Amino acid sequence: LVIFAIGLSACYAVSTPTIDTSEISTQKKAIQLTDTAATDRMPVVVVRGTTVHLAWESGDEDVLYKKSTDGGETFGDTITVGDGNFSWLSTQPVVMDVVSDNVYIAWNSASSKTKFARSTDGGDSFGTPATISNGGRPSLSAYGSNVDLIGWGGSGDDVVKFARSTDYGANFGSISDAGAGGIVNAIDSSSNEIYIVARVG
Repeated sequence: LVIFAIGLSACYAVSTPTIDTSEISTQKKAIQLTDTAATDRMPVVVVRGTTVHLAWESGDEDVLYKKSTDGGETFGDTITVGDGNFSWLSTQPVVMDVVSDNVYIAWNSASSKTKFARSTDGGDSFGTPATISNGGRPSLSAYGSNVDLIGWGGSGDDVVKFARSTDYGANFGSISDAGAGGIVNAIDSSSNEIYIVARVG
């Protein structure tokens, strides 16, 4: 189990055993991932095999990414995925999903727009972020070559907005309304089903 947490002075990853409680004595020490003061926030973690993918928002309002390929024992360099214009007011600032070598990250910009960036080499590099919709507070789910992205329509448009990519996030289709709500939302999808949950009112 890898836990990524924001402390009072820095970001840490903690690796602990999860099967036999008698092994608790083997708990590893925290690994300091950043050296900034208490401004790093809203981390998200996705684990695929022995690869641990981490993303968070920095005090400079950047979206940052870091990964481990040895189960959280060590972590590589920090990569800036999105530069600036991050919304501190978002209830769900950074979301991420990983399918094979494709790493997908979306976030809410300060202008209430949903930004999206992807890596096709397992997180070694990321393409230029794209604006997917005018709504914010995104959530995403990926399956096969599909990337499904939802977000809030914004003040005065309290509707969940939905967009889909069928080519691993290279391009997204037109944005459609998926139903009422969206300030707080979640999505999961499979080959032929899409499940969306959102707060209404």
